[in-house]
Amino acid sequence: MSNNNSAPSSSPANKEEKKEESSEPSFFYFDTVIVGAGAAGIGVVHALLRGGVDPEHILLLEQGPDVGTSFRAWHKTTKFISPSWPSYPFGPQDLNAVVPDTAVHAENHPQHPTGDEYADYLHRMLANTGIMAEFENTVTKLQKMRNMFLIHTSKTHVVMAKNVVWAGGEWHSPTVGKLTGDSFEEGTFWHYKFADLSTYDPKVHTENNPVIIVGGGEAGADIACALAKMGVHVTIVEASAENDEEDLGAACAKAQAEVAGSDSDDSSEEEEYPNRQGAALDPSRNLSPITQDRLEAQADLISIQWSTKCTATRKVGENKIEVDLLTEADCKTDTLTTTNMVILCTGFDVSQNPVIKELFEWDDGSPVVTPTYDESTIMPGLFLAGPMLMHSLQPTCGIIKPTANEREGEKEDNDEGTLKVEQVEKKEELATKEASKDGEEKLDDENIIFCFVYKYRTRFAVLATKIIHRVLQDRHLANKEDAKKLDVNQDRDYWDQFAGVEFTEEGQVLRQRLKRMQFFYRMKGMYLTDLSCSQLACGMSTQDAPNYDEIFAPH
Repeated sequence: MSNNNSAPSSSPANKEEKKEESSEPSFFYFDTVIVGAGAAGIGVVHALLRGGVDPEHILLLEQGPDVGTSFRAWHKTTKFISPSWPSYPFGPQDLNAVVPDTAVHAENHPQHPTGDEYADYLHRMLANTGIMAEFENTVTKLQKMRNMFLIHTSKTHVVMAKNVVWAGGEWHSPTVGKLTGDSFEEGTFWHYKFADLSTYDPKVHTENNPVIIVGGGEAGADIACALAKMGVHVTIVEASAENDEEDLGAACAKAQAEVAGSDSDDSSEEEEYPNRQGAALDPSRNLSPITQDRLEAQADLISIQWSTKCTATRKVGENKIEVDLLTEADCKTDTLTTTNMVILCTGFDVSQNPVIKELFEWDDGSPVVTPTYDESTIMPGLFLAGPMLMHSLQPTCGIIKPTANEREGEKEDNDEGTLKVEQVEKKEELATKEASKDGEEKLDDENIIFCFVYKYRTRFAVLATKIIHRVLQDRHLANKEDAKKLDVNQDRDYWDQFAGVEFTEEGQVLRQRLKRMQFFYRMKGMYLTDLSCSQLACGMSTQDAPNYDEIFAPH
């Protein structure tokens, strides 16, 4: 089967023709299918193309009507917290770009793009790629038979592929059900994603009748600031933070200072800007500077109750909702009354997606993937890209670990090989001992969160590398017997395994393009393979300068 001329099409003409087609499924084949036409999906497309993959071998599936549908569904007041500007001619990449040497804003626009503006950028990035893209087509089932994936879709297509990249994002999986249970009466709350801000009237929601927001992260702070800008009084309920007397930025600063062991009274600058000081913790765990500034600007309309859990909501009469709030410090439950629905800013939970639920292992709601190529640990060939990506900080990250066969082979070949294996084993042993010194104290910081674009884009070229390796093995070996020398399912950088393997003429071209792609993405700061220092877990704080005596000290 071929995808050249018989592939599904998203053109208007073909959409009309589909109405008269039978309900019998049609089959198509692609080397790689990417599910989701958002930031991750478009970014992976470009990594594959720059790596030399033929655009006719890539299919992009999107359940929405166009590229970036989820971004267009953002609240109109919501903007990116990371700034965008076209700095790439001088080296630094736009923090929100998913393609190297591009900028979200083609012209002079504000630093922080809206969802619509970002979707426009993604639309530009898809144009002229030459790949097949299907819109308004939902993946309903994903299964694997032998070494091939069968992808069932809502348009009765069944697509076969050797590799699948799940870039479906989180927007379609709001966390509501398992948090609310029976204690939250229907019609008393809605998720941040569905909240209609126009229903909140500043004349109604005064200090004595505030809008209640559950969750003090970026989403909660964003919607609180938007409501406050309308003149609405807001109360944020946050379970995990402390010091309910302080504002959001100051509480974050105190948490940072406790970790760093510093005192925010050391200088006048620290007193004026306490939330800018302290340890450089993972930015995915703290509010961004622009969000802290917005909260400080609306402090007269926004109050925060820390260490407080929302335990129940219920209707009282026709127009009132009672909200039970449990304060952890004294285990006391207070009840607030409001006249509009509570807004749950409780995040998203992709583990409830029935399509991928059985295709990944899960750790506290996050898909578990291999540390080197972001591949499912139980379904080889299924890769993960996007904001739900998470890794555990490993003591041996960045150390190439030989396979069992290589260990035996090198030991048998020569003394040098034996020495090489022993050196790697020694490094692994030392790294493991170093990581275990503090015992369980490091557990809270061991998860590396890739929720921002500038984080997860660093892995597009990494997973594209493995896909291209498999294409080389499947299609471009001059001698099929060489396939026995290659173990593409090994979860490590095995590029050296191609030594002594002959490729077809097309394979040689593809291999050269892959090497150029890797170099290009690495030079642009978008090719992260060493996770050992990717979350500011190496001892540096925001106030540190490099210590060159330590850097140049003999090891």
